[in-house]
Amino acid sequence: MKFTTFLLTAVVNSKLVLSQPSFPSYSQQCTDDAGPPFADDEPGTLYHDGSAAFPVLKNGNCATPIASACSSRGNAKTAYLEGPIQCNGNGWYCRMLVDENWPPQNLISDLNFGYCNLTDAIEDPGYDRSGHCHGSDDDSTYYWWLRDHWFRGYNGRVRCCCNWNEGPDALTAGRIVNRCDFRRLVTPTEDVNQCRDANEDHGKGYEGGCDPSFSTFQLNQEIPEDDDRCWEIQRFGFVDSGGDDEDDEDEDDEDDEGDEDEDEDEDDEDDEGDEDEDEDEDEDEDEDDEDEDEGDEDEDEDEEDDESGEDEDEDDEDEDGESDEDEDDEDEGDEDEDDEDDEDDESGEDEDEDGESDEDEDNEDDEDEDGESDEDEDNEDDEDEDDEDEDDEGDEDEDESDEDEEEDATNDPDFRYKNVQFKNCDWVAKRPRVRCARKWKGTPVSDYCPASCISRSSFFA
Repeated sequence: MKFTTFLLTAVVNSKLVLSQPSFPSYSQQCTDDAGPPFADDEPGTLYHDGSAAFPVLKNGNCATPIASACSSRGNAKTAYLEGPIQCNGNGWYCRMLVDENWPPQNLISDLNFGYCNLTDAIEDPGYDRSGHCHGSDDDSTYYWWLRDHWFRGYNGRVRCCCNWNEGPDALTAGRIVNRCDFRRLVTPTEDVNQCRDANEDHGKGYEGGCDPSFSTFQLNQEIPEDDDRCWEIQRFGFVDSGGDDEDDEDEDDEDDEGDEDEDEDEDDEDDEGDEDEDEDEDEDEDEDDEDEDEGDEDEDEDEEDDESGEDEDEDDEDEDGESDEDEDDEDEGDEDEDDEDDEDDESGEDEDEDGESDEDEDNEDDEDEDGESDEDEDNEDDEDEDDEDEDDEGDEDEDESDEDEEEDATNDPDFRYKNVQFKNCDWVAKRPRVRCARKWKGTPVSDYCPASCISRSSFFA
């Protein structure tokens, strides 16, 4: 009996599990999509768990295209960041916009559209400073595109609306933006392992530009949109820290308060310690000064005694010296006169000989120095000429290498980024810092347009 009851319970539970709708129903993740493989997601975990992203509700309610998902997914955050959305099969489009209160990470490097209320966007279909636009004609692609761009770090504020190319105010009517990327549907029967990138290689992106007829009433004005078909997400995008949850903020506040208290206690202890040290140092210095003063007095007395003794000795020596010198001078006076005459004659001859030899030596030294200096100057001149020749040869080699690089750097004349006619290498050269780093068909744009990107390093200097 117990065994029968167990089997019936197992059957009922399995039917409940099978009857629960799974979302998404199958994987549309391609090999170039950013983020971890969908198949590796742990059951019950979501790609945006713990993030700071939040939905913008309307009077506390979910937007109309998200209302059903808010009921089925359990909370508004999951519904806005995953779906499923209800756009009646007309598709959707989203614009990722820079938010001053949220670091944009990699968003600015791939801005791709201009709003059709701007003169620049109306006149130039390639103007792309307003934000990043992406959409699709199939509602089920919403989750896969949003997940991909989340892990690409395209962080900011996201505004999405229904109607890609069908329905009122469709994006392809040229009233909202001048261009927008497209994500295609990966069908259930398709081998997802053979899909490289659902965002490229399909030619379905919107490149039609702005319809000039709309500029007569919306130029420099807010673009009229049916807000009932749109929804918004704030603080979108992956960050390493996960986000700024309220719990983290509370913990940070407590840590800050604790740090302040510790700092105050440490400051008080330091101040008290400093005061004690200052007092001890002052007392020691006063004692040292007294000792020095006493030592100075003793030294002064010793010096005075020494000076008095020296004066007495000098007086005695002077008296004895005078008497002895007088007697010697009288006896030696005559002898000194004769010796002086003889010495004068000899010294005169010696001076003549010494004068001639000194002059000869001086002349020889001058000649040697002049010769050496002339040779040194000649050597220096030769070295300078050699250095100039080497510099000229080095400059010529550098110029030749630069010319060789320029000759080797040849743009691909057939290159068209995302198959857009005007997005050739000339288009890349207008903003090489951003466009050379992009990829097209898995290859860096700089490989297609090396001449346009050859000076790209100067933008990072």
